[in-house]
Amino acid sequence: MESGESVSGCFQSMSLEQLKIAVDSVDNSDNAWAMLSQVEDLTTTLPQYEYKSPDHQSNIELQVLDLRTAARYQVQYFARKECEAKMIELNELRQDWDPHAAMNLDDGFQVVRREPPDFLVEPTSTSTVATRAAAKPNVASNRPTSTRKERPVPPITIDNIPRKDLLIKQLRDLTSGRITARVQGTGIKVFPQTTQAYQQVRDFIDKFKLQSFTYQLPENKELRVVIRGLPETTHPRVKLFRN
Repeated sequence: MESGESVSGCFQSMSLEQLKIAVDSVDNSDNAWAMLSQVEDLTTTLPQYEYKSPDHQSNIELQVLDLRTAARYQVQYFARKECEAKMIELNELRQDWDPHAAMNLDDGFQVVRREPPDFLVEPTSTSTVATRAAAKPNVASNRPTSTRKERPVPPITIDNIPRKDLLIKQLRDLTSGRITARVQGTGIKVFPQTTQAYQQVRDFIDKFKLQSFTYQLPENKELRVVIRGLPETTHPRVKLFRN
């Protein structure tokens, strides 16, 4: 990468690649804010430096803008984690001070109850064997009970991600390693190994309002249309009804 050659002075002895590594290594809110401040300063000073060509300048600016997006994402991520940890601590103190308290402190976030996906809902229909056993309790059934096959957890595609490696690392930490993922175009494709990991990834997507979809339909579809003629004497209302 040519970033360190022409804008090395604007990093304060830190190249662009080193700054990316530093942003990825952030582990708390204070460090996230500090790295975002450095990236913001770099963004404002970019026009003051000389570049080899307009294309080189455009390439550097795009990299810095992507880096700023990643740094802002880190700030939001760790701020939310620290806020949740603080609310848990306050609720534990409340329970210690007043064991009869019926409600937790309001954390200011609206909890949205989501219906489980279809593949997580077990069928509620009663099997024929169970129905006959209920009708004749004294007669043992000799038929083997059929085992239900669980549907596999579908993959999730998350699109328009500036730092794909960072997001994969965070999702693995969130699910305790119960996912696999691969880079796909401008995003990543996540393969949860359990239904719990699937729900954790979905909650993460909803929390940070990421663009995602579960199934991808083909863009090119071939439709066949059959047009049948009507007699000229057919009344217009009949034509409208039959169309």
